[in-house]
Amino acid sequence: MAAFSRGLGLRLSLLPRAPLPSRSVQPLTNRLFTTLQPLRYATRNNFAKPAAAAKPTPKAPSPLPSKPTSPPPNGPSTAPTTYALLLQLAKKQSPTLLYESSSHFWMKLSAWGAALMFYGYAGVNFYLMIYDPPADISPLVSYAFGFICLATAAFGSYFFVGVNNIIRSVRAVPTTTLVAGGKLPADAARASPVHLEIKVKKLVGRAPRTLIVPPNKVTIPYRVFQPQRYISPVADQRKKAAAAKREWEYDQKHLMTVPFRHAGKGMKAAWYGVTRALTKTGFMTVEVDGEKLKLDVHSGWALEDGRVVDRLVNVGSK
Repeated sequence: MAAFSRGLGLRLSLLPRAPLPSRSVQPLTNRLFTTLQPLRYATRNNFAKPAAAAKPTPKAPSPLPSKPTSPPPNGPSTAPTTYALLLQLAKKQSPTLLYESSSHFWMKLSAWGAALMFYGYAGVNFYLMIYDPPADISPLVSYAFGFICLATAAFGSYFFVGVNNIIRSVRAVPTTTLVAGGKLPADAARASPVHLEIKVKKLVGRAPRTLIVPPNKVTIPYRVFQPQRYISPVADQRKKAAAAKREWEYDQKHLMTVPFRHAGKGMKAAWYGVTRALTKTGFMTVEVDGEKLKLDVHSGWALEDGRVVDRLVNVGSK
């Protein structure tokens, strides 16, 4: 039986077999070396190196053309360029009002009152304690009052100078109009088609001044227009009309208290002027052809909320 089984096995091994598919034939080296975990990684590295060497190097991608970046919008509406705005203002027959300040009566009154009080105190003490001191006081007292007089006079000057050089109005006037009126020479149109007419409020014993300069001679530290505080003119007008209507309806229903409410508003405005005389808040320092002026940006009115002024003059320090 054993010989018979070996002969049958030999016959089966000599029988022709169907060819195996090529994908099922695998090298023995792969099968043997992949049975153990450490040898598996070594085999992968050996077979991966020729493939990595034969891989062609990819070409560097060509740089894409940069897209033109559009400038950010300046405020809620699109404004023309500065030169186009100058030409537009020059075509007008009459001057264009760009800025107008509010009343500073209470501020000036409180500042002048404080300055007069400090100057008077300094003058009286200078006469009584320094110029003609009493005979029974020490000379050190005169020196001390000399320092006090200087300090009080400095406080008075602080209040007096605080209300000086406040801009009253700013207008854009065509240069041809100024040349025709004899206010500018004939060659002034070459510098700018429009000049700014800046009026400064008068002081005690001093007449109001008027400065006529080209727009490039005016410099402001920052923009007058503030986007975070922007309200459209239509919305602002509606808001004011609604507030006035509510106030009128309230006054009609409470007629007995109308004088007291109006007096309270006046006292509030007076107190606001007094605080501004002391703190100098709400004013912007404007340099006009080398001269320092003050522009009220809290209570003043400006065309398009100051955007026209921002486009005409220099913004920032030179």
